[in-house]
Amino acid sequence: MIRIQLATLENIDEIFLLGIKAFSSKIEDIPYSEFTKDMIRKYLTVNAEYCCIAIQENKLIAFSLASGEFINNKEKGHIEWTVVDSEYINSGIGLKLFFKNYQALKRDGKISVVIDTCAHNSIANRMARKFGMALIASVNYYELRCDSIEGNSRLASI
Repeated sequence: MIRIQLATLENIDEIFLLGIKAFSSKIEDIPYSEFTKDMIRKYLTVNAEYCCIAIQENKLIAFSLASGEFINNKEKGHIEWTVVDSEYINSGIGLKLFFKNYQALKRDGKISVVIDTCAHNSIANRMARKFGMALIASVNYYELRCDSIEGNSRLASI
């Protein structure tokens, strides 16, 4: 039986290991490079009432970390980091975690809940749509390597 419960500081290592497992191929990329034990500790300290985990047979199999504001807007909650162990993808655990986050944020008077997902994360995007969320913005990050200007005639002539 799977239990959904609030996360505690005692769960930091398990949350971190599951996150690293999920993000391993992308850990150097934005936003995954922000996933650290210090970041988890901050969520579990400042936003404890919005962070939950899923446990099966004493094993952490999923987590969702949320906060009581979105980009300095205290009227909106933000579900920031949600991971479901690959063995449990498409089992509904992610939606249950989202719902637990949503209930806590709504209980605290938030007018809406926002999540952000990477465009290539089809599982997270599908989960957001299943939860009934609407896409409100799309952001692209571009990068120019500092050692690439010399080889780029357009930039070299500026």
